[in-house]
Amino acid sequence: MVLPNGPKTPGWLQTLQWNIDCIEYAETAAQRYGDIFTGKFWFNAEPAVVIGDPRAVEQIFTKLTSYFDPFIGESRDLIRPLVGDYSLLTLQDRNHYQRHRKLLMPHFHGERLQSYGQKICQVTQEFMQELTPGTAFDACDVMGDISMESMFQVVFGLEKGSTSSRLKQLFIDLLDYITSPGKGIFMYLPFLQKDLGAWSPWGYFKGVKAEIDQVLYQEIAHRRQNLDSDRDDILTMLLTAHDEEGQPMTDEEIHSELLTFLTSGYKPIAMATAWALYWVHRTPPVHQKLLNHLSQLGENPNSMSLAQHPYLKAVCQETMRINPIVPIISPQKVKSPVEVMGYQLEPGWIVIPCNYLIHHREDLYPEHDQFKPERFLERDYSAYEYVPFGPGMRRCLGSEFAYFEMKLVLGTILSHYNLELVETARPLKPKVKGFVVAPDQGVKMVFKGQRHCQSLPAEALVS
Repeated sequence: MVLPNGPKTPGWLQTLQWNIDCIEYAETAAQRYGDIFTGKFWFNAEPAVVIGDPRAVEQIFTKLTSYFDPFIGESRDLIRPLVGDYSLLTLQDRNHYQRHRKLLMPHFHGERLQSYGQKICQVTQEFMQELTPGTAFDACDVMGDISMESMFQVVFGLEKGSTSSRLKQLFIDLLDYITSPGKGIFMYLPFLQKDLGAWSPWGYFKGVKAEIDQVLYQEIAHRRQNLDSDRDDILTMLLTAHDEEGQPMTDEEIHSELLTFLTSGYKPIAMATAWALYWVHRTPPVHQKLLNHLSQLGENPNSMSLAQHPYLKAVCQETMRINPIVPIISPQKVKSPVEVMGYQLEPGWIVIPCNYLIHHREDLYPEHDQFKPERFLERDYSAYEYVPFGPGMRRCLGSEFAYFEMKLVLGTILSHYNLELVETARPLKPKVKGFVVAPDQGVKMVFKGQRHCQSLPAEALVS
């Protein structure tokens, strides 16, 4: 058996390249060394194996699970200062992790989603109607506003003008700060996490985070004392949830999961929807076909007709294929010697499944750099060939909600409004900003005004 080959440059340089642009690093290395290669990074003393082969990922998460543990290292320590110790993103104990998943699962599936749909569509229209015809805007910013307001109404049941205003602005300020180039580097480098006062990066982070914590705990306490079980927001559901032994969630657990919902549901969904607007408007045949399909739903399609529309779903799936919002998924640490696809992996090594590489395999996705939603209507992909939210059983708990919101926001915008993409000197490139993959130049568009839909004959839908 052989070891995976990989770059020979010093570990500090590979770490720098990875942190600056892990997508470019992975693509360059894969082109030279193949879809399974070894890197050397500072966040682990032993080598890290980056995997872009879905067969290897499937082996690791099915037949070979006993040889691996979830990587409890920098990948989780990075997010811990933001979401705390009781988040699904940071829990180390498997039993605690499974308990949290069982408690949270019902709030992101089935009928529960339907109750959130109308709120999301309404919020989308409110923000789009604030735009003036003929004016330019950045879709990343507007989708961020829509995503944040939707999350606050779904998670807290808080509408504009209440406690949400202060908490929302604090949270936006904090996330924008840690995802901005240069300012957020302290999240990746622990030695920079020194509180030198409010003007220092770490001091600013701690100050704003403390304000967020205070507001959240006050809201949790207030809602416990004035519990209204008829409310359908996620906070109420968490306050009334009990595990198999009848134990409720503690304030600390609820606090961490609320921060997790906001962190996972704000930037990622906003950037995914902005990417979708970009690709749809950059690909005229797709744009026209989608408009034709949406026209069949009438002038005011309801949330569930949008959520269940096959072509709209395919557009969202293709967006998350060509530009997955996170470029790597579920890193694992090797516990004992194991062979994967003919390669020998040793204890202490890290394996990093790279969904970006998997999604751009020519053998799986012919013309992988082209936006073709039809590919998801023509064949089914396994849980290891298409992995925008993680592989198999490690799939992100909120993935169904993410798709749900993305379809509703995109469908509502295209059903009611005309937009125009502002041409750029070159196509947009994916750029890792903080914890998400965003368009490197934003998505500049022009708001053209209301769209008046006309139903088309069925034969127009197949063109």
